[in-house]
Amino acid sequence: MEFKQLLQGELKDNGSFLISREGPDSYSLRNFGNLVNNEISVENRNDVEVHKLLQTVSDELKIKLTDLQFITRNLWLINDREYEHNTRSSFLNYLPGHENQLHNSQIQTGNLVGYVNKKLGNINYSIAVSSRFGDNFLKHLIASSDGFLEVPKSGDAALSGLAEWLLIFLWKIKLNHAYRLGLPKQYVGKSEKTIPFRGNLNLNDEISNPEFIPPYDCTFREHSYDNWITRLIFNTFRLLKHKDLVQDCHKLRQEFNLATNGKRLPVRELLHVQSLKNPYFKEYNIVADLSRRIIAKDIADFSSDKDDFSAFFFDVSMLFEYFIRKIFIRNGCILEEKNKKGYRIPCGGRKKSFSNLFPDIIIKNDDGSFDIFDVKYKRFFFQDGVNLDDLYQLNTYVAHLLNYTNVNRCGFIYPIGENNAEFSGSQIIQEMQIAGRTIIFQILFFAIPDDGSINYSQKFNKNIQKFLREFTIP
Repeated sequence: MEFKQLLQGELKDNGSFLISREGPDSYSLRNFGNLVNNEISVENRNDVEVHKLLQTVSDELKIKLTDLQFITRNLWLINDREYEHNTRSSFLNYLPGHENQLHNSQIQTGNLVGYVNKKLGNINYSIAVSSRFGDNFLKHLIASSDGFLEVPKSGDAALSGLAEWLLIFLWKIKLNHAYRLGLPKQYVGKSEKTIPFRGNLNLNDEISNPEFIPPYDCTFREHSYDNWITRLIFNTFRLLKHKDLVQDCHKLRQEFNLATNGKRLPVRELLHVQSLKNPYFKEYNIVADLSRRIIAKDIADFSSDKDDFSAFFFDVSMLFEYFIRKIFIRNGCILEEKNKKGYRIPCGGRKKSFSNLFPDIIIKNDDGSFDIFDVKYKRFFFQDGVNLDDLYQLNTYVAHLLNYTNVNRCGFIYPIGENNAEFSGSQIIQEMQIAGRTIIFQILFFAIPDDGSINYSQKFNKNIQKFLREFTIP
């Protein structure tokens, strides 16, 4: 395997990867002690160049992921009304070996999946981090966030590469979701001769018509399906026509083709399409944003001519939390709104005197009591159990919410591979004492099928039902 293949296909989220020298021009890669690949060739690149690339990207990301403008432009939030990027987990953290060598260096990944493009020494590099549970898991989380029960076809993601299918798949999901509102209409200006007077009269042309006999040369505005947004979407379809990921969208493509009369527009014009102001069609603005990314070829690629740092990220921990919330809501549970301002504690700051204290999930029971759960996308280690800092956090949540009502149970929700050797297939139930009260402590696991499973969607949906059954039997 070549070094560029390592960067584009081997890195997974929440991992720690050790690079060790095996020969003069080759290395091995280990993830949590398990050998991932026998041999990694550095091709014509020397160790110093590889080290410099990883160090540069790692250092730049530490700065960029604290920049609100960079985050807004490059980090995709499924529901930005409820979520903001607040994780300290980086996309990639590089720890060089002894004396800044590639040998015995580590690459650490967190909750961000996606890709970065970086040009270094006139060579274009791309680094991708995918879900440790596989592409199918990520597709189902994205599709579920918009309420799709069946995951649309997405071609062969393994052949397309993460950077390509992730962006196009999301574009297709968002387009299908917005299309339920119908084709977007916008006011457009028109000039034509009409028998009834309409809008404004073109006086220069009417000089030759002193008797003021119809038809009149008028300029007016009217709603039209042929507008900048529909043209942007049609031209995106045109650029993607050879991609497997959109082959099942023929009918949708035809709708936008007919609406725009198949108008082809230059890239420069498409990249400056304004957002829709009509609130009814606002969901098309998300599609427009993704369309501009695709048209600009903002996809990780070694042939890119880009000179600067470009990226496209998902915080998969937020995506998983949103997915779990959706499961509970669809099952009829009543959840407190995310980040409700009522629960807050003093923090002693000069600018900010209070901070909101809100767990991921608060379920209101029929008797008025609460169930409190924190969703953790991180790995669960059965030997040691929950991280101590997470336990402190949960205890603080419970103690604070006891000021408002009774707490029936609390705990954590983790994703886990259903083939994990340590996973027994069931939840963990204990008890905890807070303020003289006995509260059920519950650890729930959402089991994820193996990425290569036949009938993956069917197994995934069965695991949702199993998860809900575990939840209702504390």
